Amino acid sequence: MPTCWQGWVVYVIYVALLFAGIVEILWERKSPPGLVVYAIGLSLVLTFVCWLKGEKLAWRSGGKEE
Repeated sequence: MPTCWQGWVVYVIYVALLFAGIVEILWERKSPPGLVVYAIGLSLVLTFVCWLKGEKLAWRSGGKEE
């Protein structure tokens, strides 16, 4: 989950775009495969933003730090 307000803004935009896609694609065009492609693409964009702007990955073995 986001830890600062900028992260929450990105998360809210993601949810809003996902909801808008559900409304547009399912209720008006009735194309579930299109919704899957849209949701995967949107999720990939969110993942890229998180990777780009988030904390760097680090190995956590559970032992004491040196």
